[in-house]
Amino acid sequence: PGYGTIPPSDFIPVAEQTGLIVSLDRWALLESCRLAQRCARNGLDGLVLAVNISAALFNEPGFPTYIADVLGDTGLAPHLLEVELTERVLLEDTEASFATLAASASRVASS
Repeated sequence: PGYGTIPPSDFIPVAEQTGLIVSLDRWALLESCRLAQRCARNGLDGLVLAVNISAALFNEPGFPTYIADVLGDTGLAPHLLEVELTERVLLEDTEASFATLAASASRVASS
């Protein structure tokens, strides 16, 4: 409360340096999907949710399963979620990034 609103440009680097970024990402994704599903249930269907994901979460081995689990747990339709990645994430290891994207799409489609 003593600091007021803290912009992402201030707290995200700290979360990355301390290793808390994955927990923060997981919380933000889950809560955002819950909110989007509540909106859909209350007549705002078709509202697409876009969530920024850090490289740390994207590069975790279980990322595709995690996305499918969040969608399953919240009931949010897969076509209503857009996962946003920075160019840096994709360029760090292009082949691995595309493999993760393909696995995520496959996992979500089979859920």
